[in-house]
This record gives sequence, structure tokens and C-alpha cells, in this order.
Amino acid sequence: GGGGIVGFLLAMVACLWAFDGWANVGFIGEELHNPRRSLPIVIFVSIGVTSVLFLLVNIAYMIVLSQSQLESTHAVAIEMAKKIGSTPLATILALGVGISAIGSANGSILTNGRMFFAAARDGRFPSILARVSSRHTPYAALIAQGVVSSLLLALPGSNFSSLLHYFAPASWTFYSLTASSVIALRYKYPNVSRGFSCPLYPLPPLIVTATGTCLVISCLWGSPLYSFAAIGFVLTSFPVYYFFYRGEGSPIPEAMVHHSNAQINGSVQYSGENKIDE
Repeated sequence: GGGGIVGFLLAMVACLWAFDGWANVGFIGEELHNPRRSLPIVIFVSIGVTSVLFLLVNIAYMIVLSQSQLESTHAVAIEMAKKIGSTPLATILALGVGISAIGSANGSILTNGRMFFAAARDGRFPSILARVSSRHTPYAALIAQGVVSSLLLALPGSNFSSLLHYFAPASWTFYSLTASSVIALRYKYPNVSRGFSCPLYPLPPLIVTATGTCLVISCLWGSPLYSFAAIGFVLTSFPVYYFFYRGEGSPIPEAMVHHSNAQINGSVQYSGENKIDE
């Protein structure tokens, strides 16, 4: 990604991807018992544990390996084990990386499909994606997610790096918009019941918005092909929404009040009619 501030921000995109579970866990808030208590605990504990482990592992890398070794290797953990001279440790680290990758994929599959489901339930996606199984699993949305993921993997030249460059500008655009919406909604709907406080408000949403904006700009500058392709794909949603789904589903303020109060009052689940039971 080159040097300078753009290179640093591009590197941060990959680093911050290790913490992306904080965004995913919010998608299953409806299915948690007492989400007002559980969701903040899950987010703060998981980010704290991940941050400590991330720092400790990287400190170990920098103590054992030289800068040239860090720059030349594609498997830092394995290179560190070889430097120590421990073949069993190299095997354990390789297994650990594999387990971590499987766990990350499992979490993404479990949570991201809920976006398809929620949009379909509110009339913003085809209604077929709102179907759930007898065990209240949004199977149609999960299948749709799998199809989209497979298509992305089948693109010419597709690999982890290209998918990351494609994913980052789109995701951080929405992270920035989500953070800024906290300020906008608190101003526009000051009397809506909210189950979660925002300590040091408005500093956290402002920091997230500024950080996300800087990361998106760095992606557009350092990886323009994938970045503009991702942003262009997102922009295609505007005419689709305008011509096919505008005006359908529950009005946003009422829907927001309903889901907010439902989460404050306790657990919420999928029902057989694809609605939320309070």
C-alpha cells in the first residue's frame, strides 16, 4: 500500500478487520435475552480480550523477528516459531490460525445473514428473504448470503487481499454513517426510549465517523479500482430502493420505537410469522 499516511491507514484497514466482530454482534441483538445488559458486555469484553491478545502477539513478533523478516514473510507466526526453533510450536500456531479463521467465518455467516432478513422483513428486500425455519433460523437470508459470497469468490483475480480492499471502503462508509446517525437520531427524535447509553457523548460517534472517513479516503486513494467498484455497487441500491421499495414496510420512526422498546423490555425472538415477539 506504500508509505506515508495513506500506507498507514491502508494497513490499519487490515488490522481493524481483526476487531470487526463488534459490528457483527449487533446483528443478533434481537435474539439475545436481555440485550440491554448482554450486548454491551459482549462488545466490551470481546474488544478488550481481542485488543490484549493482539498487542501481546505483535509484541512477541517484534521481539523475536527483525524488521526485514517481518516485511518478507507472509506467515509471521510460523516464521517466529521457526526462529525459536520449535517445530511443534509452528504446528500449534498453524492450527490456531486455522481455527481462528473458521471461527471468524462462522461468526460472519451467523450474523451477516440477519441483515438480509431484517431488510426483507421491513419491506426493503424481497419478502422471500424474510422466511424462517421451524427453529426460527432465517434460512433464506443465509442462502442468499452464501450465493453472494460465492459470486465474489468466483470473480477473476479474487483473493483475500482483493476482497479486503473491496470490503473495507463499503463497510467503513456504513460504519461512519451509522456513527453519525447516533447524533442525527438523538437530535431528530429526542424522546425515543433508548436501551443503551453513550458515554462521553458525542465524542465516540464523532471519533468513529472521523476515523471511518479517513479510512475510506485512504482506500479510494491507495486502491481506487476495488474501492470505486465497492462504492459504485453500494450506490446502485439507491435506484433499486427508489423504484421498487420506497414507501413499503413500516415507517422508520415507528419501527425504530417498536424495536427500541422491545429490546428494552426484554428478549425478542423470531416468530413463525417472521415477526418479532416481545
